[in-house]
Amino acid sequence: MNKFLIKIISLLSIFLCYFNYSFSISLKEITTTKNTKEFSYKVTIPNIKNCSTPQENLFNDNINDFKNLSIDNFLENISFLDEENSISTLNISSEIFKNSLNIFSIFIQGHTYINNTHGEILIKTYNLDSSSGDMLSIENILSNNGIKFLENKIQNNINKNLISKSEEKIYFTNAKVNLKKTHIFFKNKKVIIVFDTYVIGPYSSGTPTFEFNLATIKKYLKI
Repeated sequence: MNKFLIKIISLLSIFLCYFNYSFSISLKEITTTKNTKEFSYKVTIPNIKNCSTPQENLFNDNINDFKNLSIDNFLENISFLDEENSISTLNISSEIFKNSLNIFSIFIQGHTYINNTHGEILIKTYNLDSSSGDMLSIENILSNNGIKFLENKIQNNINKNLISKSEEKIYFTNAKVNLKKTHIFFKNKKVIIVFDTYVIGPYSSGTPTFEFNLATIKKYLKI
């Protein structure tokens, strides 16, 4: 087969891919591992494998940067340890959810254990438009009034816990909710909002998580 014909076939394949293109998530898990006597890590993330559109490439680059940064930070944090006596691990996995909003939500969670002690909890979320593949921010999904509505709902839950005489106090007394500094994803008929450790509560509170039915925010949706 001559070079000219190969080029024609290649261009035709690209054309057909884009001409018939209807975005659907086709995910392939990518796992990066390393094991030594002193440390180990296993990071599993999804990559989109479709027609290599700009949207897909942007997502893949973004999530691969997250993977690489997580590994680099882990290795830097253990570099000062006594190698003979240290055992440290990093594990990151992901879950994928679809919902009635036609959004693919990807929830990534990881844990580090430095020298056998509890380390950092890693959280990352992505929301992808299932028709275009665009990464969606909370501002793309909810109106400003919707964002304020959820912030108020969460703030009220926090305040109730702080003034309760029967519940254990799990939040900082000065905790303030900023939805743009949280991790948000959609699972079935719920919107789920996750805070990093230390944002609104101590380490013992983990990653505070709040769930609300989609019906409660329906009038605020922009999609």
